[in-house]
Amino acid sequence: MFCGKDFFRKGGSEIVKALLKVRKEFEVEAFLIGDYKHIDYASSWKVDSMDEMQTIFANNESWLHHYKSMNNQDMLSLAKKCHIGLLPTRHDTFGYSLLEFQACGLPCITTDVCSLPEVNNNEVGWIVKVCQSNDGRVDFSTPDKLRVLSQNIEGDLFTKLCEAISKPDIIIEKGLRALENISKNHSPQKYENFLGVLYNEALV
Repeated sequence: MFCGKDFFRKGGSEIVKALLKVRKEFEVEAFLIGDYKHIDYASSWKVDSMDEMQTIFANNESWLHHYKSMNNQDMLSLAKKCHIGLLPTRHDTFGYSLLEFQACGLPCITTDVCSLPEVNNNEVGWIVKVCQSNDGRVDFSTPDKLRVLSQNIEGDLFTKLCEAISKPDIIIEKGLRALENISKNHSPQKYENFLGVLYNEALV
C-alpha cells in the first residue's frame, strides 16, 4: 500500500514499475493513493510521465487499484487489510504515512532520505539506500540524476518486494516489531506526558 499526495516525489512511479515486474512472478494486489497529475520540486516532465501512469492503471485495474485521494479513516481501514506499506520517497520531511502504516502493523519499505531512518530500519521494515551524504539528502538537481535515482529505487524496491513476498513470515515478524516501534518510540501519549514533565520542570 502507498499513500502520498505528491505521487511522483514520494515514489509512486517507482512503485508502479516495480510492481509490474513483481506481478510477473507473484499474484499481488496493490492499493495506491496519490495524485499523479502533479509535478513538484522532486519530479520532472522529462522523467515522470502522467500519461504512462494513466495507461498502466487503466490496463491493470483488476489488481492495481489507484485512488487520487481518500479520507484518513478509510485509508487506515484499508491499511489494516494490507501487508506492506510503501514510501520509497525521493525527498520528504517526516513521512507521516510511514507512521500510520506502522501503527496498523504494516512493515514498510522506504528510502533512507531525510528523517525516515528515525522511524524505519531493517529490523522493522526494509531500507532502500539512496543517500550518499550525511545530511539525508539526495541530489536530483538534473533530469539525468533524477532518472538514475528513480532507476535505483525501482530496482531495489523490486528486490525487497520479492524477498518479502517469498518469505511471508518475515512480513509478520517485522510488522510486530513495527507496531512495537510505534508504541515505544512514537506514541503521541508518551510524547504528551514527556513534554508535560519538561514544561512543569521549567516552571519550577
